[in-house]
Order: sequence, then structure tokens, then C-alpha cells
Amino acid sequence: MALGGGGERVVEAGGLPEFGGVGDVWRHACRPPELVFPELAATVTSSDAGTLTTDIRLANPGTESLEVIALEAETPGLATAGPEVPFEVPPGESLSVPLTWTVTNCRLALQWLEPQLLYAYAGESSARGHHPLDSAAQAELVLLVDRVCGGSP
Repeated sequence: MALGGGGERVVEAGGLPEFGGVGDVWRHACRPPELVFPELAATVTSSDAGTLTTDIRLANPGTESLEVIALEAETPGLATAGPEVPFEVPPGESLSVPLTWTVTNCRLALQWLEPQLLYAYAGESSARGHHPLDSAAQAELVLLVDRVCGGSP
């Protein structure tokens, strides 16, 4: 700390981490899911009496590999099984990831909260978030819950 010409104190901070301003904060902490996985969409690939399989397209618009460390259902009464995590999405590329949905609790699934995917990734930046499924996949999940649970309370 030093005294300025008019008697005011001037504080010089040292040892602060490198920081690129508000733009960096937004890019690393506030990006909506469509910027993380801009092509995230669920395509139904198969359905039977007890399961529904969707392909989830993940895109990496960055310049470094994106390591997906979580991708699962965050919807009461529903669960997913997919590839083992972690896995990588190369920079500038996208890939389809199969997720198989099952009903684990009819009482909760019949309350029908909007189905969402929980995701987490690491790479140029790290994030954890939620992404809703598109309406076509949601409609197929409604049919799955109806097949499995019928009129169950």
C-alpha cells in the first residue's frame, strides 16, 4: 500500500489469478446447455414393453477435447443406462450416445415432471447442468411409463 499525492491511499494487489473479465466468467460459469452441447437431441431408436432407447447427440464446439463425466436421467421414477463415463468428445466433433430408459418407481414416474438429463463435463472449462429432452422423446417416455405402470398409483 502506498500514499497517493493527495494523501489518499493506493492499494496495489499482487498475486491475483489471471482473469479475462466478464466474458470469461460467462463462458466458464453461465453458459446455457445449448452452448455446451448445442446439438443435444434425443432420437428414439428402440422401444419395448419395459425400456426405451434414445441416441443423445453431443457436440463439442471447443478447441480441446470435452470429457463427459456424467450423463444420466434426473427425473423422479426414471433411470438411464448408457456408456461408461468418462468418455471424450473430440474438439469440433459430435457423437451419438445411446441411453436406455427404464421406470424405477411408478408412483414418482406418474407424477410426470419434465424429464431431464444431468450432465457434467471437463475440458477447456468444467460444468454441471441439466438439459430437458425434446418433445418427441418426452412423448415416447410417456408411452413407456404408461406401458410399465398402467393405472398404478
